[in-house]
Amino acid sequence: MEAIKNRVTYPRTGYVSYRKPPTRPRTPPAWLGVVIAALLVSVVAGAALGLVTKMLKNAGLPDWMFSMPMTQGVILALVFALMGHRYGLLRFVGLAVVSLVIGVLAALGDMTFGGSALFFLVMGGGLVFSGAIVLTFYLRQTVQLVEDQ
Repeated sequence: MEAIKNRVTYPRTGYVSYRKPPTRPRTPPAWLGVVIAALLVSVVAGAALGLVTKMLKNAGLPDWMFSMPMTQGVILALVFALMGHRYGLLRFVGLAVVSLVIGVLAALGDMTFGGSALFFLVMGGGLVFSGAIVLTFYLRQTVQLVEDQ
């Protein structure tokens, strides 16, 4: 990444060095508290998700809606949508939609062992493709700065 930044980004936009906040030694009890809190939240969230899933299955929803590719598609879509909203990037909103569509299609395909692999293969391709488009626009809109000698 550093070599790419040196050859592509820095000559166009310059190098920005951010101030690093002073580091404070963390005590093990604070770190342990975070781990315990994360585990508790995970257990409670997992139990709630299991309960909601059971209720929805009892409501007569089809089994494909609870498949792994569908779950992966929904979770990744939420992450992309939040990133798109937070950073104001339309690319991630589009990736959220693609994630939902691919999750549904992979779930409907009833691929017991290949659905997740297909989902991540297509999503990885989508990320690379959208990143290449953004890079192309960046390279077209910026010019390389001339160094002062």
